[in-house]
Amino acid sequence: MPILLYYGVWGVSTTFSPASPAVGAESCPRMLLTDDLLLAYKRCDRRFFLNLWGDRRQQDPEREFIQKLRQENQQQINDLLTNYDWVRPEYPRGDWAAGAAVTAALMAAGASCVYRGVLLGTGKALSADATLEFLGRPTFLVKQPGRSRWGDWSYQPVNVKLGKRPKPEYKLVTTLHAELLEQLQGAPVVSPELVLREQQVYRVIWRTGSRVCGQRSPNVSKSEPPPPLQKCSFRASGAAFANG
Repeated sequence: MPILLYYGVWGVSTTFSPASPAVGAESCPRMLLTDDLLLAYKRCDRRFFLNLWGDRRQQDPEREFIQKLRQENQQQINDLLTNYDWVRPEYPRGDWAAGAAVTAALMAAGASCVYRGVLLGTGKALSADATLEFLGRPTFLVKQPGRSRWGDWSYQPVNVKLGKRPKPEYKLVTTLHAELLEQLQGAPVVSPELVLREQQVYRVIWRTGSRVCGQRSPNVSKSEPPPPLQKCSFRASGAAFANG
């Protein structure tokens, strides 16, 4: 099994804690940073910016090519689900706090595999007096031997992607999931896994403390050409904005 060395995190303090209201939190600005946003940031600064603040009316309809990729990835996941005695958290759509609570309860009960669980955590931004809330949704949380806060078992995240190679954005998102899970279960996540096309399995060996994205701000300057936009929902408007 190939082993990949990767470093986290990305311009925030490296101390995470499971998300919960803190004293004085109501006076502290908060921002939800999801694994989808992190993936977008790694691929394209403009895409990250537009996903947060872009005009949704300017989004392109989802292309058949993207729909096909999404269906293929889901089939890939469905094939892997046959290997697990799995359970999926049930919670109101978009209620991430409820989803995280149900996910934690399933892991505390010793579920063999949690499909599309929700992980939440908080961290402090380096360059602003604000609290960042992190949301991760790994494809699987798989039970394994090892002491955790719940007993003689722990979990590791497994992400299933359709790509042929372990792209940096896949590794970065997997690192986020590992950090959030480690804080939740109170036990190390040694080697989170990536499963790619044709069930190629990679172990991501990660280290905390480095800043992958540093303090770099999204590049929305019109003077630089945009990266490839094949998978961007702001394909037309984003290219027009970037090219002035």
